[in-house]
Amino acid sequence: MLEGDNTLRFPHALLISASAGSGKTYTLTRRYVQLLLSDKAPENGLQNILAVTFTRNAAKEMRVRILEWLAKTALDPASPEFSATRPLLSVPRGALAGRAAQTMERILDNYGDFHVQTIDKFMARVMRGSADQLGVRPDQEISTSYAALVDEALYFMLTRLDTEITRAELDAFLASLPPGGSFRWNPVPEIKENLSRFLAQEGKLKGELAPLGGKAAADLEKIFLQTLALAKKLAEALPGKVDEATLEIIARPVTAAGLREHVEAYRGRLKTHGILRGVNVKSLDKLGEKALTLKAQLESAQGELELLLAGLYYEPYLVFYRKFREKLALIERSRAETIHIQEVSKRLSGYISADSVPEIYLKLGETISHYLIDEFQDTDVIQWGNFRLLIEEALARGGSLFLVGDLKQAIYMFRNADYKIMKDLLDNAGGTPRCLDLSPLERGLELRNLPVNYRSDGAVLGYVDDLFKRRLKKSPDALPDGDVTGLTSYEQGVKPGREAAGYALEEVLRYGDRAERDALVKARLLELFTGKGGLLERFSPGDILVLVQKNKQVTPVVEWLTAAKITVASSATLDIRNRKLVGELVALLKFLDSPIDDLAFAEVITGGAFLEEAKRAGLEFTAENARALMLGRAGDDGHLYAAFRAAYPELWEKYFERLYASAGYLPVYELVSLAMRGLRVFDNFPGEAAFLVKFLDAANTMQNEGANSVKDFLERALGEDDAEGAAHFSIVLPDYLDAVRVMTYHASKGLGSPVVVNLIYDDKEPNVDMFIAPEGGHSRVYHITKGAAAASPKLARIREEKSVDDRLQALNLLYVINTRAERELYNFVTVKKKAEKKDEA
Repeated sequence: MLEGDNTLRFPHALLISASAGSGKTYTLTRRYVQLLLSDKAPENGLQNILAVTFTRNAAKEMRVRILEWLAKTALDPASPEFSATRPLLSVPRGALAGRAAQTMERILDNYGDFHVQTIDKFMARVMRGSADQLGVRPDQEISTSYAALVDEALYFMLTRLDTEITRAELDAFLASLPPGGSFRWNPVPEIKENLSRFLAQEGKLKGELAPLGGKAAADLEKIFLQTLALAKKLAEALPGKVDEATLEIIARPVTAAGLREHVEAYRGRLKTHGILRGVNVKSLDKLGEKALTLKAQLESAQGELELLLAGLYYEPYLVFYRKFREKLALIERSRAETIHIQEVSKRLSGYISADSVPEIYLKLGETISHYLIDEFQDTDVIQWGNFRLLIEEALARGGSLFLVGDLKQAIYMFRNADYKIMKDLLDNAGGTPRCLDLSPLERGLELRNLPVNYRSDGAVLGYVDDLFKRRLKKSPDALPDGDVTGLTSYEQGVKPGREAAGYALEEVLRYGDRAERDALVKARLLELFTGKGGLLERFSPGDILVLVQKNKQVTPVVEWLTAAKITVASSATLDIRNRKLVGELVALLKFLDSPIDDLAFAEVITGGAFLEEAKRAGLEFTAENARALMLGRAGDDGHLYAAFRAAYPELWEKYFERLYASAGYLPVYELVSLAMRGLRVFDNFPGEAAFLVKFLDAANTMQNEGANSVKDFLERALGEDDAEGAAHFSIVLPDYLDAVRVMTYHASKGLGSPVVVNLIYDDKEPNVDMFIAPEGGHSRVYHITKGAAAASPKLARIREEKSVDDRLQALNLLYVINTRAERELYNFVTVKKKAEKKDEA
């Protein structure tokens, strides 16, 4: 697959597009070792080679693979690594082991030059080298979560009305929140979720999220008046055909105060066929040329109206977001310790777009000659834009580019990963792709495919082929925009000797309601594990991987298996924040940070930690007392803690007074320790000791990283970012633990397991009407319903593009989960039974 350095000509660029299990990481490791050991590769010192991937675990695995490869090449001439390296190099056989040993020593002596890292870490390196030009501080910590910043910025805005934001702006903003099924008693979590989403989207797209501006309100009135005028003319051209309710709406006078209500009444009355509601569509040809012309003009005007309304829907949200963004930027500048990685990438992208090149880029361009990028299909526009200049400089100086990816495994489009970058290179390798200048390459971009699957047995691959190459191919409607990722056309063979091995089963479980579904899945899963000839008779628990689509689906599976006395490991059970006792301690910290948080204090006094300690201490306080207090509290300032303090002064003094007085003065680790000692959680809950120790460790670690205050700690403890939480709040299991792993589909990417059980639920995704679309140098946020899309071609295009990406991502995810199994694959698919028709009387 890789040619030897005797025939390799530089500059050189190779893109390997290969299916799951075909050895992409293995091939990347070989190329890295080849570049490092070759006499022929130009500028191939350790500091001249950069390999990047997307996750810390993947980068760690790649570093380990490279070091192990060099070690085995150096120590064992009979090893497969030695044999696989020999054809790649013109180095004499007798000198290869010595060169590998010397290279490994050089890596260990100069580990800081061993640049096998995540894209985020590389961008952080660029940031520190360009701090002055990018307007950041070189000593700032790079954060991958906005949680540490969003809360503070939002807190400042919502507690400083008429200073940071006017009450009118806040009311308009709250009114623009997407409609929900019930009254929002506390809209803050949803506000945070959407603001974080905007931040994440903005960080991955070029330009800013831009509101339409003040002129849009005038445009709305103008376009609506034009639409009404056309509607009136068409009604006059169709005497007697337009109903009275519609005539009443279009005849209303338009006033500035009632404009919005009038528009909504018009839209609600005039559905798909506009003014022709109730008119037989098939008879339109008989209406006459004038009426048909007016109809076409009205439909065009309605399209313009819907486009403007779709853009105005989130206008108050964007006005609020822009002010929030300004406050966030001030906080980032004032806090020396934290800046978000997307902010770094965005600033760098903006600097390069302004026809300027940071000085560090010039230095890196002279230093790095060889770029290796793993999982290339997951690159986003900003990341690629920041890399492109460096790569083109390296190729112009005789360097190399090595890309590895698989369009069928593009499953991060919801994070704005853009598989179209890789598709552009695949489609235009011999020509002129839009995303990269290939002019320095004499042979152009070379394309290769890895033809053999080394992971899965023949029966598993046969099932996957049947699923995608036959069944999916026979359902063209299921393929969005054609087979753009090659799901039905890929070519991959079985490793010789494994053609007849393996097993695959697909089983449909039909159910009536959710309870019946869960019961069916549980029964079938336990039968598979513990029944006669079941998995546990033939495999160790650690050989089995159970996959579900969403995090919330992990917990019941863990409970079912645990109740059956099957050892289980999952992200849900290993994240200590999911433990009830830890949640109560977090609630206590929330109360100490904000005593007016009645919900947090209610969770404390009704929680097991406080009630168990009160019981053991012989104090008269139960859950019933807590409920009575909450229902009839009469504190001086109206807050729950004050009512508790007045009603139970001894309990307050014993368990809360010292904590209350110390909050804001004690560092977070000391405060957590004090709370744990006061409630005697280690004595009262010995079975939770491991989780409590980890919670203390998290407090200590984050305190050492600069999160000294309770607020800083809570921002990270309550953050939604999985990677951030996993780093501090997850218990890492030893590799030797023999346990069934339960995880989400996305978390399984890159993994393999002897047995994989996929639970494929038929849950429908909620309708999403918020769409973010790039337009020129900025991005717009639209509210697009089916009706709006039917009226406006532009809105229809935006909605359809998102729909295509969603369907494509779902199919790619199906491919990913079906290519994890090595020996046995089980797919349990739930399908809701159709309602039976009642017999007619």
